[in-house]
Amino acid sequence: MNYRPHGEHRLHCDDDIITAELLGTWNAEAAEHYGRDLRAHIRRLNGRPWARIIDLRGYELHTPEVIEMGKQFAAWAADNGCAFHCYIYSNALQRDTVKAMFEDISQARDEATTMEEAVEKCRRALARAAKASGDLQRR
Repeated sequence: MNYRPHGEHRLHCDDDIITAELLGTWNAEAAEHYGRDLRAHIRRLNGRPWARIIDLRGYELHTPEVIEMGKQFAAWAADNGCAFHCYIYSNALQRDTVKAMFEDISQARDEATTMEEAVEKCRRALARAAKASGDLQRR
């Protein structure tokens, strides 16, 4: 049975940093829509490393399957150039959910309290990734 997406997202790309603002209560259809939109933005980066800011301050709840979908997306991101994830939380449940999504994935992530702080953390992570890539190419 197909359902209408419940929950919204807004995406913004600033060079190699993708900001996602997640809003409302999400079901699997909303998560699928978000994943499609985010992948389309990532394809435009043509293989360059990228970082992601996930603003959860307007996010409320989700259905259980959204956690599994988040795990799958986190693994896909790790395999497709994501150098760093930075989350802005509004409560401890969000933090616990993200921790569960990444339990089997060793990828750099952190949290911030403001968008400015998140952008700065992403820029530093991307600079480290570029330096590491340059170091590998010189070998």
